[in-house]
Amino acid sequence: MIALYILLGVLLLLLLPLTARYRFQDEGRLVVRYAGIPVYVYTTDREKERSKAKRAGKKSKKKTKDGTVKRMTAQLKDGGAAGVLSLLQDGIRLADGTFRRLFHTLHFGRCYIRIVLGGGDAADIALRYGKLSGPIYSARSVLLSLLHIRRLELVMAPDFLAEKDTVTADIRVRACPLRLVWTALCAALSGMKIMWRFSNTQSKDGQNGKEGQ
Repeated sequence: MIALYILLGVLLLLLLPLTARYRFQDEGRLVVRYAGIPVYVYTTDREKERSKAKRAGKKSKKKTKDGTVKRMTAQLKDGGAAGVLSLLQDGIRLADGTFRRLFHTLHFGRCYIRIVLGGGDAADIALRYGKLSGPIYSARSVLLSLLHIRRLELVMAPDFLAEKDTVTADIRVRACPLRLVWTALCAALSGMKIMWRFSNTQSKDGQNGKEGQ
């Protein structure tokens, strides 16, 4: 009976919602919540805090574990519109590849990305706008067909007075931990089946080679 209660308790915990929100405006910030409670917060402002602490001769206890978030933020900050296009293409490759089943367990509530093309030279801005409009909006259509996105707002506009490209992003994701665990178990079982078939094929080939000799 105790085991049944424990199992029901674990099942209830796995049914509680898991959400994540990534916002970018000059700096990136990721907040992960479980059952509405923040369980993890990461912001790229910590890099500035650590550099200030080093200059002041103090040791910072915070450690960076979010290489992916850090790289994504750097790409949005330095790459501008081209960085957004690269991230969209990477997302398409992941969603259409080996992670298809995992991405189907994720529900994107709101994906807001605003790109402002700047740079001072009006002719260059207009040329880049024409080159990037097609790939970015085609990537938008592909992502909508591959992922569960309730609302995707992808806006790109030129600003002939801006000195450089600017990007603003707000992405919210929701998932059920039980589905994530089930998907991971299914993927592990599929991998074990492939390895088992591969080992059986190798053993049969070895036996056939010995019999031929």
